[in-house]
Amino acid sequence: MNSKFESTSHSGGSLITGESIVSLIDSITSNAEEKVLLEDNVRGIIDEAETLYSYIHDMPKDKRKKLLLAYSKILEQIKKNIDKMLRES
Repeated sequence: MNSKFESTSHSGGSLITGESIVSLIDSITSNAEEKVLLEDNVRGIIDEAETLYSYIHDMPKDKRKKLLLAYSKILEQIKKNIDKMLRES
């Protein structure tokens, strides 16, 4: 992944559209320090998700299910927290 947060895909699905994230960050702040902080955090999230996905993808199928279920629950909680923040905005 490069500094522009390349899109990554597995099985034809895009994990994230990196250029759109950079454009969004650029549009919401002109503060250079804040841009770097946001981009670094987004890059970290993307890299961690991609690493975990690759690891899970390469696991034997019989070992994947429990890990996928746990990962799914984590993502659901993150989504709930984001939805709550959106309602409060």
